[in-house]
Amino acid sequence: MARDNIYDLIISELILRVETLTSTVTAPNILLSSTLPGNTVAEGFNGNTVFTSTVVNIPSGYSIQTNSHVITYPVALPVSTVGSVDAMTGPSVNVILGAAGSTFTVNTTVTLEHLTSPDIILNGSFVITSVLPIYYGVKAYSVSPDTTGLSTISSSSVNFQMVSSILGRLYIVAPVALPLVVSVVDQNGLVYSVEDEFTVSVIGTLRYYILNHDTQLTGTDTKIFTILY
Repeated sequence: MARDNIYDLIISELILRVETLTSTVTAPNILLSSTLPGNTVAEGFNGNTVFTSTVVNIPSGYSIQTNSHVITYPVALPVSTVGSVDAMTGPSVNVILGAAGSTFTVNTTVTLEHLTSPDIILNGSFVITSVLPIYYGVKAYSVSPDTTGLSTISSSSVNFQMVSSILGRLYIVAPVALPLVVSVVDQNGLVYSVEDEFTVSVIGTLRYYILNHDTQLTGTDTKIFTILY
């Protein structure tokens, strides 16, 4: 009997956990996303992105209240995007951020209404934060390297892409706070070992990785590179 009670308790606990998980997964929610690859950008970022707000898991019997689905942007940008559908995309928005730590916040809200039950109000947000950059690009070799003419990505990113370039050295410049780069891999799987193929130096708060030989990117296809730490 005691053993049966233990089994009953275990089964009851498992059922409760499944019901809790199911409830969490299917709860109504509002999700805000952007066309940026993530929610961090390099400091000084100035670029366009599009935000999409999506209402998921609308309970049975509920519907979106007319014009209650609203995406709100920071001051001086489009006042808001308003609609009554579950998936709503706003216009292209210019995102400008300053020094590391600057933020750009977009908010979204929707009201779900029911004929006999209380309304459900959902809120969400998408915060873009500027962080220290990683610089990259191909330019002429210099005995006194700097970041002039290089492009940037967020220091939390590991991928950068280029199309064509002049004849020169591949530069990757990262904050010294980041781990040491071990290698760089292109989209074809070719591995550039830092130990074997790069000269590494530290200037101020930046660590420079400079390819030991000239290279040149040609053609119109996009070349994707991955940084491995």
